Amino acid sequence: MDNQLVTNIDYWYKTDKMPASQRKVLASAIKLFSTQGYDKTSTSSISQDAHVSQAIIFKYFHSKEELLKSILKPIINNVVPVYAEQFLDHLKSIKFNQEEAEDGIYYLFRERFNFMYQNKEVIMILISQALINDDIKNDVIKALNKKQDKLMRLMWLKFKDLTGSKNKEEFKNFVELFVTQVMAYFLQVVKIAPNEKYDFEKDLRRFARNVYLTI
Repeated sequence: MDNQLVTNIDYWYKTDKMPASQRKVLASAIKLFSTQGYDKTSTSSISQDAHVSQAIIFKYFHSKEELLKSILKPIINNVVPVYAEQFLDHLKSIKFNQEEAEDGIYYLFRERFNFMYQNKEVIMILISQALINDDIKNDVIKALNKKQDKLMRLMWLKFKDLTGSKNKEEFKNFVELFVTQVMAYFLQVVKIAPNEKYDFEKDLRRFARNVYLTI
């Protein structure tokens, strides 16, 4: 991963109301928490990256934990629901039929991966913290649950149109494979092997093909 922050923090955070130094702290913390991890990132390294003193950090955030919470709360309240809402809208716009099934699956892969990649720093922080912090995990689940029933009902209808199947177990396998492929590829690109060269379209079409062959 390069040193440029990809996530548009001005979109997710009310940075227009922040002093420039506070915005620098927020941007550096997001970048370092996502690349190094929360535990391995010190306030000293944040101050160096942001080119501000540690006193400035503690002026706005009383502790590193408070800084993390200031990053996570807007993600959970905004990014997670928007992720679900956009997925729902995208599902509605795609016509699933057996003639265009593989393309339909590819468009879903592309749309979900693009959203995650365009917000990769905050998504990485959210994933890493949800894996080790039950409170954060529960907050994410709660945010997703607001759209989950509607999302799963629509996916079920699309799945039936796509396959002609009414087997709920096959549908469950389809959803699990889709989610696993998107998440695994995102982690590979962003965390595991970020310096590799990737052809996103080619890779995502391959994943769509793999999922298509299972239905």
